[in-house]
Amino acid sequence: MEAEGDYATEQMQFLLSALEFAKTSKEREKAFKKFKTYTSTHRPELYDDDVCEFFMGGSSSGETLVGLLTWCGQKASDKHAGGLKRSAAQVINRRHYFVLRPPYS
Repeated sequence: MEAEGDYATEQMQFLLSALEFAKTSKEREKAFKKFKTYTSTHRPELYDDDVCEFFMGGSSSGETLVGLLTWCGQKASDKHAGGLKRSAAQVINRRHYFVLRPPYS
């Protein structure tokens, strides 16, 4: 059986890949909703070296991925100058959850 940390790393990399290669905001929101469900249900434990990759980005999986913090500040298209992409709101809320979630009881 795969270790929980390994599975959590795979889920994190899948989310970052899905966000990066999504062509529409609907695809990004769908990918993030799936990851949100996973993190809400399982409360995954990431390895220490994965935390930096998750928030800042990196290339440990063979492909260079943009981190979660970058997705928090993605600018909207020219139509909505000065705003953020719609999917940024979900990412910002989940980032808050990761940073401030209560410890295990």
